[in-house]
Amino acid sequence: MSGEFQILRLNHNNKHLLSAIENDIVVDSHLTFQIIDNKIYYSILNVTPYIKKCEINEFAISDYIDSENKIIFFAIQNNECIGQIRIRKYWNNYAYIDDIVVDKNYRRKNIGTKLLDAAKEWARTNKLIGLRVYPAIGGLPRTVNGEVNGLATRLAQKLGGEAASFFAPAFAENENERDTIFGLTHVIRSLDLARNARVGLFGIGSLHMDSSIIRYCPLPYHQLAELVERSNGVGEILGYIYDSQGEDCGTELSKLVIGISLDDVRKIPVRIGVAGGKIKAPAIAAAIKGKYFSALIIDENAARSVIEILQGNCAA
Repeated sequence: MSGEFQILRLNHNNKHLLSAIENDIVVDSHLTFQIIDNKIYYSILNVTPYIKKCEINEFAISDYIDSENKIIFFAIQNNECIGQIRIRKYWNNYAYIDDIVVDKNYRRKNIGTKLLDAAKEWARTNKLIGLRVYPAIGGLPRTVNGEVNGLATRLAQKLGGEAASFFAPAFAENENERDTIFGLTHVIRSLDLARNARVGLFGIGSLHMDSSIIRYCPLPYHQLAELVERSNGVGEILGYIYDSQGEDCGTELSKLVIGISLDDVRKIPVRIGVAGGKIKAPAIAAAIKGKYFSALIIDENAARSVIEILQGNCAA
């Protein structure tokens, strides 16, 4: 086990060096969770050590040689393969790691880090940015800090990716205008990209006087207020008003939204809802009932109120 290791890119001349790797791991503890007084706690439980076998998916080596879309880097020491990483270009311009493994006898020697470094450099060289932010609704031109393309750009910069711009209003003035906007090539493409996102991040809005939907909705205030009261609306996502059961109830307004639909939201694999404040508890609880999100980011006061609503201790 002496000597320095090298990171090589798989090719016809070195493919004979790529061999099976001992990938077993020793398990000596389990992570356990419990809920006490609506709080989640975890503990580490020591167990009698045992061996867990991690199977490596079969693959054709030839598929990774001289390919523009797939590649294998492997670590070698003394002509022995001690680690490997398999990467491929994904349809949405991501670099996707199919597998990474380090021989159990060579772990904690920085081999995995070096394999990842090689993968990152390959991704950068091939301009696979790793993350792109797509707006899911048009912008509100009367805002500055909340301008959709600016928000998307700032989020992408924080995450080390890029943002796509969406040049359209959040609401049309009427249904004919909406149909016209929906027929534009740029809008069709932008919304298709948003619909096919792997992760969605959405704000959960209330229907109080200072909420964005009230301030920037194209409908006259008295008409919107009547709509909310008539339909028992409690919250808003992407400009769509929904009732206490999480169902779209603002038909007149929904027909004016320039963005993906609530059904589109439900189809995104990972959907994160964000809201703060006890005042938004009814909207959050209804969004949970509507199954819009797979994860929530909310504060403690909002969480306690949401639990009370869902348990039926106060009116929704």
